[in-house]
Amino acid sequence: MECASCAAVAQFRGKEVLQFFYAADNLDSEEWDARSLSNNAMVEEKDRIALLALELAVRIAKKKGE
Repeated sequence: MECASCAAVAQFRGKEVLQFFYAADNLDSEEWDARSLSNNAMVEEKDRIALLALELAVRIAKKKGE
């Protein structure tokens, strides 16, 4: 829902927006594998994922600008 509203605003303003989804919980097994983005567990890994998403967005933007 939030991404749809961001996309609508970007379209209205004539801008591009890149959205990156990162899911924490794993729901594809018989037992719920609870994970959390809100706690301090594996914070370095979470930071690395955020940096990779930002780097990907920068590369996509540069590629489109060529």
